[in-house]
Amino acid sequence: MWGCAPVGERRNILYLTDRGSRSYIKFFGQRIPATLTSDASETRWTWGANAMALDADNVARYYEGDTVKAQFKCKKMS
Repeated sequence: MWGCAPVGERRNILYLTDRGSRSYIKFFGQRIPATLTSDASETRWTWGANAMALDADNVARYYEGDTVKAQFKCKKMS
């Protein structure tokens, strides 16, 4: 699980959970089931036309379609 804050802020508002077929994101308290895919450059949670992509530098980008709508800095949690 990763805790993520908007770039430039400290408070986590986004959580990315890697649980195989039970993966999800939690955003402002709302839990959203997501399909998880991963390759050498990123891990991606996808739901509908939206996606959250976490890169090797622990920066997550929120996509609506092909458009980046927000960026977050993430830290791996225990």
